Amino acid sequence: MEIITAFKKSRVLQGIVGLLLLLLLVVYFRIFFTTGIIVDDTFLKKTIRSSEIDYTGKSEFGTLEVTVQGHRNKDSTSIVTYHLPNQIYRQFTVQLVDGSDWSRGITSISDSYGKSVDIIRYTSEEPFLYDVNGEPMIDINGMTYFSGENPYENSYKVNLKNVADTATYSRELIRGNYVYLIFAVILIGFTLIDIRFPLFFFHMRYALSVDNPEPTDWYLFLQKVAWYVYPAVGVIFMIAAL
Repeated sequence: MEIITAFKKSRVLQGIVGLLLLLLLVVYFRIFFTTGIIVDDTFLKKTIRSSEIDYTGKSEFGTLEVTVQGHRNKDSTSIVTYHLPNQIYRQFTVQLVDGSDWSRGITSISDSYGKSVDIIRYTSEEPFLYDVNGEPMIDINGMTYFSGENPYENSYKVNLKNVADTATYSRELIRGNYVYLIFAVILIGFTLIDIRFPLFFFHMRYALSVDNPEPTDWYLFLQKVAWYVYPAVGVIFMIAAL
C-alpha cells in the first residue's frame, strides 16, 4: 500500500512508468503488425531485399527460410525456395498467366527436378489448385506425424497450393491476432473505466430497477479483485495475440 500511495503522490514516478508503458506498447505493436507468412504453424518474418523477398523464422525443429524471387506484376515467373530444418531444400518455379497482372493466375508449377504440373485455375481464395481437367488437386503430405515429432525428413512435401500462394505473395499476413487483442482491450478498458468511475457500471446495472442503489461490501471487494484480475487476463490475451 505504501508503494501505491507513493506512486499516486509522485508525478515523476508516474511519468517514468507511463513512458515505459508507452515504449512497451510501441515495441508490442511493431511485433503485432510484422508482415510475414505461416509455414507449418511457424510465423516467418518478411525481409525485403533488392532482388528477392525473404521470410525467416524458427520452430522447435530449427530455422525455416523461404525466398521468393519475382517482381509482382512485372515478371512472368516467380521462384520459391524453401530452406527447412534437417537440410531440407525445395525449389519451385511458378509460371504466371500474365506477367503484368498476377491476379490472372498461374499456368504451371515445376520443381528443381524438372517435374512440372499444369494448372488450369488458381485463385488465392480457393483451397485447391485445379489441373488441366478442371479437377481439384488434393495435394496432401501422406505422412502422419504425432505431436512433437519432427516432420522434416527426406519425404517431406511442400503443398503446391501453398507454393502458389507464396509465389504470388497471397499468403502474407500480419503476425498479430485481432480477436485476442480486442478481448484484451475490452478487459483493460473496462478496468480503467471502473477504477476511474467505481460506481459507473453498478449504477448502469441497478439504477433503473432500484432507487438510490448502494453497493454491498462484497461487491466492493470483488470489484477491487477484478481490478487486478482483468488486466492480468488482458495481458495474457495480448501475449497470446502474438
